[in-house]
Amino acid sequence: EMTTSASIEDSTSSTSGATNQHTSRRKRRRNSGRQQPRNQAKEQQKTKFQYGNYNKYYGYRNPGASEDARVRVLRPEWFEGKDVLDLGCNSGHLTLYIAKMLRPARILGLDIDSGLVHAARKNIRHYLSELQTQEARHALQEKKGNKQGESGTGTGERHSDAKSSEENGKPAKGESGPAEAGKDNGSCHADEVGTQRQVVKTGETEQEDLDSPPADHSASCSFPVSLRISRGPIAAPPLTETATTRPGEFPSNVSFVKANYVLENDNLLVTQRPEYDVIMCLSVTKWVHLNWGDCGLKRLFQRVYRHLRPGGVFILEPQPWESYVRRKKLTDNIGRNFHSIRLKPDQFASYLTSEVGFTSYEYLGAPKCSIKGFQRPMYLFHK
Repeated sequence: EMTTSASIEDSTSSTSGATNQHTSRRKRRRNSGRQQPRNQAKEQQKTKFQYGNYNKYYGYRNPGASEDARVRVLRPEWFEGKDVLDLGCNSGHLTLYIAKMLRPARILGLDIDSGLVHAARKNIRHYLSELQTQEARHALQEKKGNKQGESGTGTGERHSDAKSSEENGKPAKGESGPAEAGKDNGSCHADEVGTQRQVVKTGETEQEDLDSPPADHSASCSFPVSLRISRGPIAAPPLTETATTRPGEFPSNVSFVKANYVLENDNLLVTQRPEYDVIMCLSVTKWVHLNWGDCGLKRLFQRVYRHLRPGGVFILEPQPWESYVRRKKLTDNIGRNFHSIRLKPDQFASYLTSEVGFTSYEYLGAPKCSIKGFQRPMYLFHK
């Protein structure tokens, strides 16, 4: 009996030991399994924006602002009726502003990130909805004016009040107008740049929109600002397949394409033909520099020069060298390029005029920005 009891105890203890070892091995495997995805996620996050392709860029740069401060240094005569290329357009807000307000014959936004190009194409709908809202409001005012002329009483007083309100910069009661700069009420009809939109209806209800002022839905439908920043407008009219605008008018004058503007080697530069009157390169040079080094940036500058027609202009907003330092460890390739860079941002103007071929340049200023680090100098180079 004693022998049997002892053997049972030995058997139990050995089984218990084996179970504990098995459990600890399982825990180690589980922990290592958890650790691996975490490390992978960190690496993916580092490389995700290695080209500066931030999907919330305009939300960070212009929080709650109704316009990008850089538009103030852009002269309409540079763009009106011209062919324009915007390098590194991100989600297209500045490109769309130029297309709509400065009336180029055509403007092409180019970005290396397909997700941003997709967002930019969707944002065309938002800018178009603004135009349609303005047209509906104008038609409503005209109809009120006609009624006033017919009756001579009643609506005249109300129309007069609405007109005086608009002249003072305030929309008439019951109508939606542009949201104030610096405000964001979070409603589903406020866009990413702080202006209000109306959901444009289709079919039978279209006439109703013209007969009655747009309703204010802000109380009944609100979304977080982050959703509009990352996903674009919440509601906007569909783009019809048959274009109702003439060539050169918004939105027919704007398009977006995914591409890398940096050519693979210098031999390909000879194939570039002049196509544009204006090329913009705003806050892009740092990312070209870090990913492709001096050779890649010089190749970009040379291609821009060849891509411009005689008399064309190159609008450049370079990031300062200090901002390079903060990104030098983003990837191994960026680290190597950072240490090999010899052409610093304060030497770009000299390089573009003495070696690339631009005849002259002018300093446009450094538009004020509420966010530290985004107040950068802008230059205009003449071919």
